[in-house]
Amino acid sequence: MSDFNGSAANNKGKTFERNISKKLSEYFKTSVNRVPLSGAWRGNNNQYALRDDSNYIGDLFFPTDHPLSIFNYELKNHKEIKLRNFFMNNREIPQFMQQVVTDSNRLGGVGKSIPCLIVHINREDDYVVLPYQKDMYNSLIANNLPANISMLGYTDEMTGRSYKYLSIITNLSSFGAQSADSLYRWYHQIDWDKLNVGDNTSISEDSLDSVLGDII
Repeated sequence: MSDFNGSAANNKGKTFERNISKKLSEYFKTSVNRVPLSGAWRGNNNQYALRDDSNYIGDLFFPTDHPLSIFNYELKNHKEIKLRNFFMNNREIPQFMQQVVTDSNRLGGVGKSIPCLIVHINREDDYVVLPYQKDMYNSLIANNLPANISMLGYTDEMTGRSYKYLSIITNLSSFGAQSADSLYRWYHQIDWDKLNVGDNTSISEDSLDSVLGDII
């Protein structure tokens, strides 16, 4: 039974990835593909953690010369996740955040790769979680598109250190309504890790004031 359940979950993940890659391809007029051995294979294979190969990081990829190749796309389709979990930063959300942040850091971190989490919520929609960026947020609001700000994060079980990320939550179609060039301009130099400075386990007040100043 466990093998059957694992196979069903793997197929569900593959179908979700194909659907999202198709939508992103349509939105941005390009070819978006699944990463080889993405999704469920990584979650069930310890060899993934030993790889130092960007071809096996994330779930989807844009052509390397495309503006949106700057993002690391992590896709999740868990039937128990609800929209409220994003605002409470509970259930699997911290785990999702840790995975997308860890993979973005493996791709070079700030200045090289920006975490982009895409989560399907049953009977609702596909949602996108991005680092907060004021121009992106203002564009969503100006066009009457869904946009929420939430502080998401996780605690590293090995070190006990907490990491926080001020994030925009919108839906996939609203992400797709932005131009690729605008998204690149807004995000390619963003310091999405600015709240996690030095060796402290708490957020720097200066860092938090800087981010909140952008919002206010």
